Amino acid sequence: MEYYSDPRLADSYDADMGAEADAMRDTPFYLALAREAAAQGHAVLELACGTGRVTLPIAREGIDVAGLDNAAAMLAVARRKAAAEDLDVTWVEADIRDFDLGRSFGLIIVPYRSFLHLLTDADQAACLAAVHRHLIPGGRFALNFFAPPFSAGPAPAISRIYKGMRLRYVSRDEMEALLAAARLEVEAAYGGFNNESLTESSSELVWIARRPSGT
Repeated sequence: MEYYSDPRLADSYDADMGAEADAMRDTPFYLALAREAAAQGHAVLELACGTGRVTLPIAREGIDVAGLDNAAAMLAVARRKAAAEDLDVTWVEADIRDFDLGRSFGLIIVPYRSFLHLLTDADQAACLAAVHRHLIPGGRFALNFFAPPFSAGPAPAISRIYKGMRLRYVSRDEMEALLAAARLEVEAAYGGFNNESLTESSSELVWIARRPSGT
């Protein structure tokens, strides 16, 4: 994903893509989950955090939050923005498929369809295995991505080019199987960020899963 690694594009991404993502109004959804985790004394981790669009609002609440991304250019923008507001955030340059932070979290999030950048079953499984390792028992995992252009049920792998980047669709059945294989239980699957029911006309899949106690 060279797009994200180009320092010349990091600032324009922050303005352009950030504005588009904000139009989804997903930040309140993730912020509410972060508040619930913090109320129980738990930290929050955002994977594929980019320039901190969601991480920084969580930090403004005084919540213990870490942002992880593999693009140094994006993290440089995130660090600069956090420093300008004197926000305490742990920034980590790492791959979401293989990371070890040496600590656990009550909530891990992957906003704005970043999970779809994982183009193989193996990459998706590796990411979810790392999520499981970093969640406390009972901890939650939340993410969203495009609803695929086909009905629920077995389907071939389908990808698309979005803003010059390849994304791999994940069907509802596929995601449920991936989560189960990673020993994560589905708590909810929505068709939007206001807990809308998931239907065939939904354009977005919004997931909340949980690491069961004892796993």
